[in-house]
Amino acid sequence: MTLWSGISFNFVVLINLIVAFYYPFISNTTGLDSRISGLVWTCMLISLAVVITIPKSGHAIRTLIASSILRFIYSLGLVPTLWILGALNVSNKVVFIVSLMGNRGTFTKPMNQVMTDFQFMYNIGYLLVCLMGMFVHEFFYSILLFDLVYREETLVNVIKSVTRNGRSIILTAVLAVILIYMFSIVGFLFFKDDFLLEVDALSTALPIVNPETVKVAAGVIGGTTATTLSSVKVMASSSTPTHPRAHTLPPSCDNDTCHKAMNNINSTVSKLQQMEEKLNSTENTTSLTETSGQDSESKERACDSLVMCIVTSLNEGLRNGGGIGDVLRKPSIKEPLFVARVIYDLLFYFIIIIIVLNLIFGVIIDTFADLRSEKQQKEEILKNTCFVCGLDRSAFDNKSVSFEDHIKSEHNMWHYLYFIVLVKVKDPTEFTGPESYVYDLVKENNLEWFPRMRAMSLATTDNDNEQNEMRNLQTQLEMTNKLVITLSQQLCDLKDQMAEQRKHKQRLGILNPAAGSMPTM
Repeated sequence: MTLWSGISFNFVVLINLIVAFYYPFISNTTGLDSRISGLVWTCMLISLAVVITIPKSGHAIRTLIASSILRFIYSLGLVPTLWILGALNVSNKVVFIVSLMGNRGTFTKPMNQVMTDFQFMYNIGYLLVCLMGMFVHEFFYSILLFDLVYREETLVNVIKSVTRNGRSIILTAVLAVILIYMFSIVGFLFFKDDFLLEVDALSTALPIVNPETVKVAAGVIGGTTATTLSSVKVMASSSTPTHPRAHTLPPSCDNDTCHKAMNNINSTVSKLQQMEEKLNSTENTTSLTETSGQDSESKERACDSLVMCIVTSLNEGLRNGGGIGDVLRKPSIKEPLFVARVIYDLLFYFIIIIIVLNLIFGVIIDTFADLRSEKQQKEEILKNTCFVCGLDRSAFDNKSVSFEDHIKSEHNMWHYLYFIVLVKVKDPTEFTGPESYVYDLVKENNLEWFPRMRAMSLATTDNDNEQNEMRNLQTQLEMTNKLVITLSQQLCDLKDQMAEQRKHKQRLGILNPAAGSMPTM
């Protein structure tokens, strides 16, 4: 679908470029110079050869299209070229609409659902505007350029920045109108004479006639080619008063035909002389009007009624950076209402220009910033979260499978889409067990068969980690048992040593009293 819509938009851009550069169209378009024509043919042939050999060369395709259109313009003409491009655009859009209807099942839907399908109705309107550009006027093609807003999400957000908080913007604008209404009442009551606006009156002189147009005013007269103004004057001056047709009539024509032709020539000469006189008078009148307009600047009162005060305040006050004070009469400091006028201008500037208008701009800018943050958040989620299982990129850190491999091979969303299409088009009698289970859930719009927050690669990795932990625990347990056995042996040895020491002390205690009881010599 994106391919067909892109082709249509490119056709529209080419058509509008031709209209912008060549409108109004001239029927007798001059041909190209032989050298430029040869260059165009060379570009066409070279780009065609490159397109045939390298089909995906975008620059060659653009060069071929541009040179072909330029060749059509100077070979067939502007209007036939526009017709060819318009017919190609209409054909492309018809193919797009037919494929859209087939994919969406439009033929099986009721009429109310078809009429409420925005994409279908949008493309129907697009096709109607294309037909109006072909059969009504070329300027209708300019409307199709707004398709760029429909194609680009950024431009859609720009429009939504105004429409999402439209109620707030409208209420703020109503507040601005109320304030301007109050300022208009004050201006009408106290500063009516200050509302003097400079105006540029339209000139009432006759339009200037191009002398070159006068020269070709004589058309085809009596089936013969007309002459220019100078040649007509020569023919008229070469005839004598007594025999006006003696020197002008060719000897091969009869009296009636030549008499009618001569009458037409004489009437043309008189009309051209009148046009010359009118041209001279027009130039004089225009020069006088320009001189008088430069000498004095005309001003008009713009606040003789309250309605005019409101219109002037809205038109001039909002469009000027300094408010209404930029267009009103500059008062003198000696006037009694000078201070009041200064306060009036400053209040209008601070309240309307600085506060109210910036409130409207702030709402629009904040809304656009919110939409941009939402778009960035969506892009971040799509970039760092699996579409199928919903696991985050961080879940695959330090794992045997990376996040990119997971979304490309294990949980490829297109594979799931192909599987859904398979169970929808496959004969139910040929279903396997899993296919039958998924088919029943798809009919109920149930997504329980999706692996939410789990993946086979992570499960395998977790099992391996558990086994490794068990092995480590077992090794640690064996080492602990060996350590306990060693400590037990050391404890037994220590007990034996302590028992021997007690026995030794007991022997010493027995011997010492016996030695003390012996008589001395």
